[in-house]
Amino acid sequence: MVIPHSNGVPLESYGSEAQRYQVPPDLHWSYHLGWWREALAGCQVAGVLALGDTDAVSLYHLLAESLSEQAVLAWLDSYCCAVYDYTPRLGPAPWRVCGLRAPETKGQVYYAAGVGDAPSVAIAIHDILRRRCAHR
Repeated sequence: MVIPHSNGVPLESYGSEAQRYQVPPDLHWSYHLGWWREALAGCQVAGVLALGDTDAVSLYHLLAESLSEQAVLAWLDSYCCAVYDYTPRLGPAPWRVCGLRAPETKGQVYYAAGVGDAPSVAIAIHDILRRRCAHR
């Protein structure tokens, strides 16, 4: 299932279950977390690849808390991509900076800043997989 969003507001849905997750065309930004909560109810979230900055932090927090055991949320943030010369830096997710507590999750959250192009996405995913394998 793929659900692209803009700053957390879902735009549409793709995949075998797309009919189940229809996005209303007039979904207001202030109600988007309610839509996500409904969509996630009863789901086993096996993995999330989140491409975006902290404008969608509330959504990423909700997704992290919805992870099933052994699941992964890989948050690839474009923050500082020019400063880091498009070389991703793994580190703690900026929950507190954004005014949120760390999510209570059964899965693992990996965060990489400085991800701004396709090669840096590949580097970040490689680094996340390497870190995940090292902690097993």
